[in-house]
Amino acid sequence: MRWIFLRGLIREKRHWGNFPEVFAKSFSIPSEQILSLDLPGIGTERGRIFPSSMTALVEDVRARSGIIPGEKIGIFSMSLGSMCALGWASSYPDEIGGVVLVNTSAADLSSWNQRLTWVALKAFGQVLQVADPFEREKVILKLGSNMKGDDAEIARYWASFAPKKAELLPLAAKQLWVAARFRAPAQLKVPCLILSSTGDRLANPSCSALLAKRYGVENHVHLKAGHDLGLDDPEWVIQRTSEWKGRYLRHS
Repeated sequence: MRWIFLRGLIREKRHWGNFPEVFAKSFSIPSEQILSLDLPGIGTERGRIFPSSMTALVEDVRARSGIIPGEKIGIFSMSLGSMCALGWASSYPDEIGGVVLVNTSAADLSSWNQRLTWVALKAFGQVLQVADPFEREKVILKLGSNMKGDDAEIARYWASFAPKKAELLPLAAKQLWVAARFRAPAQLKVPCLILSSTGDRLANPSCSALLAKRYGVENHVHLKAGHDLGLDDPEWVIQRTSEWKGRYLRHS
């Protein structure tokens, strides 16, 4: 089964680092069966306008996934990318073999200040004022990671492909607008795993817990990691995903 990887707010596929490769190796998935897609407006899709609704975002990502009739794919996603994954799974359940959702939320289940904490709002305010990409990425890394938040090498790498400040503000505004209006589907007809972090400073972990309760699915909680779970503890993420795949996706 092919897997699609989707990132979150103002992040692109290079922010995964080597996690997709680690994921593929851990599950003996050929590299060509892993596809990391950027959302419109960033990375490979830089210059494109971010859609004004989650429905339009789903259609955009789906159209670029190369999915063929009869195929089932898995989606590994986080934050805004997980909202897109939920929308896709709800609209086209026959296409989805399973979804892994990392630190995400929905407007009908959690308040706005749970979905975007005061700490995150303050950090975003800093990010949008700083012109130097390295300084911006240091703030973002510190916000998203509890275990590698002081890693200057990671921040420097992220800064090497960071969008210009003039591009960042309109993209962030559009993404936040769409995310703010996202409501979780009433039901989910595909296997789902939710992963969250008690140390998430961007979104309150209760957001993931409420989603798990709605769908009656597993929610594994990391006790130390931050919002970017795949960066902070990839081994833990792989282990929890492996256990879930063993129960629900034995042949995928």
